[in-house]
Amino acid sequence: VRRRPEGRRARDLPSHPLSVRRWGRRRRPHRRPPVSTPIDQVIQLLAAVPRAEGRTFQEARGDLDALAGGTPLPDGVRFEPVRAGGVPGAWVAAPDASSDRVLLYLHGGGYTRGSVTTHRRLVAALSAASGATGLALDYRLAPEHPFPAAVDDAVAAYRWLLARGTAPASIAVAGDSAGGGL
Repeated sequence: VRRRPEGRRARDLPSHPLSVRRWGRRRRPHRRPPVSTPIDQVIQLLAAVPRAEGRTFQEARGDLDALAGGTPLPDGVRFEPVRAGGVPGAWVAAPDASSDRVLLYLHGGGYTRGSVTTHRRLVAALSAASGATGLALDYRLAPEHPFPAAVDDAVAAYRWLLARGTAPASIAVAGDSAGGGL
């Protein structure tokens, strides 16, 4: 137990500059600087999405897809829908991407939203950075398709890549948020 020096009271002790003892002072509201970084642009886009209260999962998903679908892909990126082991998805390849190497990408969204449409720019950027062709997967979403539907879809797509002759060492699996969990 830490004791105060003899004869001193709490109000006599110096306060830390970040302490709560600054009663009576009014704080100024924090002002965000103008949008200048990519993350600020993402935050601004997400703030434009209507709130989910009273909306179905399908309506909220549609809003997110419409928002992301309006952003064009970088020049030269190939986007080709595919069914990978019965699971919908898309090949997303930067101009110099190798077809011998595959990035199996599983999107985030809490297992309830997100799609190839919402993550296609990210997969295109990963394809350009890695030199691999991206396979973005539209795995089944909850609550309509509870666990283990998403896991089954990811495994089916991986097995489909193997069956078409892609070497296991040439497949990288990546994802964000829920997709990282898969």
